[in-house]
Amino acid sequence: MGRHVLVWDAPNIDMTLATIIEGKPTSKDRPDLAVLGAWLVDHAEVEDEVEACVFINVAPHVAGVLRGWVLWLLEEGFRVFAKPKQGESDVDDDMLDHLWARYDEGDLEAVYVGSNDARAFAEPLGELGERGIAINVLGFAEYAGGMATSPGLRFVDLESIDGLFSEPLPRLNLEALPADGRWFEPRGRLGGGASHATGSTETAAGTAAGTGTAAGTGTAAGTGTAAGTGTSTPVPAPAGATKADRGGRS
Repeated sequence: MGRHVLVWDAPNIDMTLATIIEGKPTSKDRPDLAVLGAWLVDHAEVEDEVEACVFINVAPHVAGVLRGWVLWLLEEGFRVFAKPKQGESDVDDDMLDHLWARYDEGDLEAVYVGSNDARAFAEPLGELGERGIAINVLGFAEYAGGMATSPGLRFVDLESIDGLFSEPLPRLNLEALPADGRWFEPRGRLGGGASHATGSTETAAGTAAGTGTAAGTGTAAGTGTAAGTGTSTPVPAPAGATKADRGGRS
């Protein structure tokens, strides 16, 4: 019998979603953590101990609103670590401290880290992997940096988990294209950016030739921190919302 532990970086996942949809995530955009919990249990043996932990940074102006979501998480079997938001404070170190504490107990078999912050997690997770722990990273491939391709980590794209999202996200993901290819639909009006045509053409040409960055910013395939600062706090559905609304909060 072994222990399987999930640590879920709620601020990072929420901020990454905001980047993907170009706006504040709502319940229809956020993952249903009840589905994630069931998925986690399915990936363990019956005799294994499964622990799912959600880490949140609580700003004073959302503390009251978050209470209902935290209660729902507890009812669904999650543990919750809540930390007051102070300046640029984050929960990354708290997540890692918990994983190392479980490792020191001697029965840790597998860890699941829900985050795209390669800068914070890639190296320590690699060290855990070298000590015989099965490492699984749950995130979005285009924002997870080196964690999406590291040979020592098993990367699971969150959208690959059936039922986790109520509808497809508007992602520009060139890392996981189907063999037959796919279409991407325009987001702007044709001809509307004529004044920027020269710069756009040069950027596209550089990227196509392999000399530019994945998205022209250096963050999509580099640091994994385009949405990884962890400074936002997800705001849950108010009391009385449906289970789907509440479960979609990350």
